[in-house]
Amino acid sequence: MPGTMSNYWTFENKLRKGQPEPCVSFFGEEAYLHRRAIDLLKKVVLNDHADCFNYTMAYAEEVNLAEFLAQSRTASMLAGPKLMILRHCEKIGANQLPVLEYFLKQPSAKNIVLFDFSPDIELWRMKSSGGAGQKLHKMMLQHTDAFEFERFRQPQHLVQFLRNLAQEAPYRFEDDALKYLTDRLGGDLELIVQEMEKVWILIGAQGIIRQRDMEHLVGRHPYATIFDLINALARRDARQAMERLEVMLGQGEPHLYILSLLTRFFRQAMLYKSLVRQGKSRNEIKVAMNIRFDKPLDDLRLSHQNYRQQDLWACLQLIGKADQAFKSSRVNIRTHLEFLLLTICRTGQ
Repeated sequence: MPGTMSNYWTFENKLRKGQPEPCVSFFGEEAYLHRRAIDLLKKVVLNDHADCFNYTMAYAEEVNLAEFLAQSRTASMLAGPKLMILRHCEKIGANQLPVLEYFLKQPSAKNIVLFDFSPDIELWRMKSSGGAGQKLHKMMLQHTDAFEFERFRQPQHLVQFLRNLAQEAPYRFEDDALKYLTDRLGGDLELIVQEMEKVWILIGAQGIIRQRDMEHLVGRHPYATIFDLINALARRDARQAMERLEVMLGQGEPHLYILSLLTRFFRQAMLYKSLVRQGKSRNEIKVAMNIRFDKPLDDLRLSHQNYRQQDLWACLQLIGKADQAFKSSRVNIRTHLEFLLLTICRTGQ
């Protein structure tokens, strides 16, 4: 619908119903969905022949826009429509907008042109820039079938997407396995899909992938190790915290990165305790703290139970002193971090 942007689900539904609109545009922060949407578009428009003469991909900062758009009006060399993809469309300059606008008002009726905007652009800034970026965005809304691929904000939506994705492959994930995966790795869709493929390679011959299969493999992932460390600190489990620290240092995690994670967690724990004292519900806390998944919230709940307000503040002071020690004097990193975790777990006891 001109003037609005649809979501990823709408994009898939439209493709199932038939040929896409002559002009399509992709926005949004989820890089994996950009790539998947492009792959699906290739399958529908080119019938899986992405290497044929009917396919062209170019980058806005490298191509002559007028020539690129003119090519989209020419007849294809083979049967069927052409698919032309222009990536990094945020790089289109102000002097090229008149050519683009003229094309968008009179696009080719036979071929498909996709305008793909990089996931790392700040869409809100583009909308309100007042310059060429804002005009470009407005043109896309008015004259293309525009889609915004946002990250899945709700865990159940992410699990549903992964369930649909698994159905396309010759293996099946149990729902508990998918939920375990999202709890352990958060909302990083690219990372989650990589782990799904890895598990299938190692275990997929059995046909069904269960939670215990995920625990065996994903438990070794650095992200999962980080979450385990936070969980151990939330429970004041010094032994588990030391074991997780050993794994992280063995994987080459920088000590200052570990300190930054600890700082972030204890700051969040203080905010969580404040919101609980205000009588906020679990859902209200998730919204206020911009938390999408249950596991981080569960860890904060444990910290609320196991640490007083003054304990949390003391932990932050300990982390700050450790940071100063690492930056100002020669200390043994491993020994200092081990001492820090032990002290945190015993703070206030």
